[in-house]
Amino acid sequence: SQSRLWAKGTLCITIAANIAKTGILSFDACFPDSVVGFIPGERVATEFVRAWLGFLQPVLERDAPQAAQKNINLEILRNLKIPCPPMDLQQRFVAACNSIRAVSLMAAEAAKMSEQISASAASLYFD
Repeated sequence: SQSRLWAKGTLCITIAANIAKTGILSFDACFPDSVVGFIPGERVATEFVRAWLGFLQPVLERDAPQAAQKNINLEILRNLKIPCPPMDLQQRFVAACNSIRAVSLMAAEAAKMSEQISASAASLYFD
């Protein structure tokens, strides 16, 4: 049942090696059985669940059983209790996370540009 086409917007969760790392599909795709898909219901926003799993990820990874590599199964994920605040609060949380992510990306780009400018200026000065 896992080997199928998952829709854009599906939350992907790793269950082997890198435990509970997440991503959201930006296009319809298939993925291997080391990844599971989560499609939210009406009461929960995908980005909210993603942030919640990000919070839990270190604990899930620490407690994951290990044979050849760490892994968790669907039962472990299904038994996790997802906090479910009202949708408007989830959406406000997601908007705040998106704003923080955008500012963080801009800061990283500014730092990269600053390094490039410094390198250019240094090459002019020292050449």
